[in-house]
Amino acid sequence: MNLDNDAADELVVGECQSGEVHAYKLTSNELSQIWSQYTPHSSVSSLTVGDSDNDGEDELHWGVDTMTTAEDRLLVADIGINTIDIKQNPSTVQLDSFSSAGWSTITDNDEKAVFFVPQTANGYQGSRILTMATDGSYQLSEQISSNWNRSFHAVTTDYNHDGFGDLLLPTTEYYDGGVGVLQLFDYSFHWQSTISSQSDIGAIKAFDINQDGFEDAIYADGKTLKIVNINDQSLIAQYSFESNITDFAINEKTVIVARNNTVSLLTLNTSSLSEQSFINQNCQYLTLINLDSDTQQELMCINTDHYENNSNIYTYEIANLTLIEKDTRAIKRSIFGIAIDETTSSNQGYFVAVQVGEAYYSEEDTGYHIEKHDVNSNVIWRSPSLIGEPSEQGLKARYSTAKGLQLMLSTNKAMYLIN
Repeated sequence: MNLDNDAADELVVGECQSGEVHAYKLTSNELSQIWSQYTPHSSVSSLTVGDSDNDGEDELHWGVDTMTTAEDRLLVADIGINTIDIKQNPSTVQLDSFSSAGWSTITDNDEKAVFFVPQTANGYQGSRILTMATDGSYQLSEQISSNWNRSFHAVTTDYNHDGFGDLLLPTTEYYDGGVGVLQLFDYSFHWQSTISSQSDIGAIKAFDINQDGFEDAIYADGKTLKIVNINDQSLIAQYSFESNITDFAINEKTVIVARNNTVSLLTLNTSSLSEQSFINQNCQYLTLINLDSDTQQELMCINTDHYENNSNIYTYEIANLTLIEKDTRAIKRSIFGIAIDETTSSNQGYFVAVQVGEAYYSEEDTGYHIEKHDVNSNVIWRSPSLIGEPSEQGLKARYSTAKGLQLMLSTNKAMYLIN
């Protein structure tokens, strides 16, 4: 690094244990120290120089405490001739992972991609919301909740069709779980559930299941499926199982629910849910898709094993409120999420976020990709390697004649918008 704008570079070294940073110059093949800076941290990493505050002068940047249980920090320092001056309270926060929530019109004609950030500051701070434009510029909210259990499901909606986007998200505070509906342009809440220490918020979806013209909040709370009328802030119905819900899919007034080795088909009758049938099958993900040429959707169930790195894809016909197995496919890749290719309403393909290679052998032998599959689960194409491990259910897709096919993906290290 050239710290003093002369003809020669200087060497900057950070110590792994003490947290000290030193600068040296080379004169007559000998190193001499220019300055040394002590910080009350450890694990100095990623030393780099750049003008991060746009003042026309370079700053020195480095990470600390990344190898300890302490909060990770980014330090920034102004560079002097014989010293550096560490800036106080830099306006940055580490975003630990990302979860795709969908697209939303924040205000009139201002559409953004919305990502939920389950935890920040290396786990020392809670959840935030990030909205991103197509050029990659973004806006980050203040902390929404402590989100102590790291619930990561969130979904965009405009439940009352007023043209201003909303977000269904977990609002857990410390040991009390909850869910709420937040207006994205000012982060105010339309509604929040009563928080409870017994709550464990899982999958969250928005759907007008009671057909009153307003989208309802449908979410898994541990072993219980809950349906809430957001418009009048009332509980429509709930149904409890003997084990935690892993995922669910909604088809008109039917809700198909997956939990431990069982998939149940429930129907809504005004203010109650009743089980009509069930099958014995383990499913991490459920989605509705039309794989053939008729007008009826099928249910796709994905049973995946990230450790053994394989997946089974099951397809079921839905007939007379029962699930009838139609097809089974096995692939030697584990799946993190699925999104339907809606460029056609029949013979639909789909996209999956996958792991290639066994992670328990070596991370170097493991890659993560997006794949496009046809109706027979054959791979049409595979993306280049992704940055980070895909988030569970972090792959979204949509299609419109105006914008064509668009994909959104989140990983534990990055956010993707693909047009």
